[in-house]
Amino acid sequence: RSELFGADSAAVADVEFHRGILQLNERRPLEAKATFERVLKIRKEHLETGHRQILIAELALLQCGPIPDFTDLPIQYLTEFGGDKAGKVLALGWKILSAKKRQDYGEVLIEYQKLLEFLQAELGDYHPLMILALGDYADIAFKAGDYLKGRTAAAQAITRGRMLAPQHPQLRDALHRYGTEIHNSGEYTEAENCLREAITIGFDRPEALYDSTLTLMENLQLQGKSQAALDLSEPLVDAFEELSPYYQARLSQIESELMESSGRSDAAAQWRDRAYQAAKSIAVGSVDPIAMGRLSRILLDAEDLSAAYDFSKAALERAQEVHPQDHPRIADQMVIRSEVLYQMGQIEEGKRLAEQALRIRENKLPSEDVRLEEVRALMARFPADR
Repeated sequence: RSELFGADSAAVADVEFHRGILQLNERRPLEAKATFERVLKIRKEHLETGHRQILIAELALLQCGPIPDFTDLPIQYLTEFGGDKAGKVLALGWKILSAKKRQDYGEVLIEYQKLLEFLQAELGDYHPLMILALGDYADIAFKAGDYLKGRTAAAQAITRGRMLAPQHPQLRDALHRYGTEIHNSGEYTEAENCLREAITIGFDRPEALYDSTLTLMENLQLQGKSQAALDLSEPLVDAFEELSPYYQARLSQIESELMESSGRSDAAAQWRDRAYQAAKSIAVGSVDPIAMGRLSRILLDAEDLSAAYDFSKAALERAQEVHPQDHPRIADQMVIRSEVLYQMGQIEEGKRLAEQALRIRENKLPSEDVRLEEVRALMARFPADR
């Protein structure tokens, strides 16, 4: 195309834009960023300031952070529409982005709900973009702390995805997301089924495969299916040296618990040491809050209280930066931090955090969620107020 129209032509920009969309869909945000930067440069040379095509390219570019926290810009939908319909999607995209930047997650959900209604009216229930949109909405709802809306949207994405395209990546992502969330809440059987189905479809990013596999291993362990968990772990154990230190630490911790539960204490001790060695090689702040929280527990189990203190502190502070203050993921880090402080003898501060975590979970989670029992058990370890 560039040979016909010139490397800086508007036609080439259109082709490059679609290339960028493909790169985004394939989870290659850094490559997409370079592509959209070229598109934006060409369009600014050919179009007037404020032109819709420039705004669309700017929206696309904003989607391309190296570690996007969730899909807040509906770029994928713009290629489906033209004229006023594309303009409506574009306007909703800007509203979603603006609300997200203000950390007004309630407004983000309202605007995304409008987008869902528009897409449903235009495309019907079973268009692939509806599966994508429902999955994105579920992700935003979970990260906004609205677990009911998140679970409802994820379940809809899964139901429609199974009917439309049983092997589609969007179905896989919805299964992984939903399976992880309901695993955390204690619905182990359904979570196992979702995670197995996601793994069977296959992941294009190794990290996503590791996350699903390790969560499924934890799930099987909690159900008393230790041998099934060990069987599942064999490919990761074989590739142990190729894993990043974080995944080495997480795998080793699960393996140690599985070995301990099956009476192989010597092997369990070896895996615990591997978990500790991998965890202590990771710099504080170099991974996300959930990962730092997991590392805190590994370090706490190894009785490295100083390192556990640093990781749990950083995990809680980072979670408080990126989530609303009543978000269950903040409560998760408060629980871990409270456990560390308890072990260090800082009883008053540990109890205060446990009480805060309990209030958040009671307000945000259903009464049958296992995380409520977890924090109540933690509270019972602290002395009662006099």
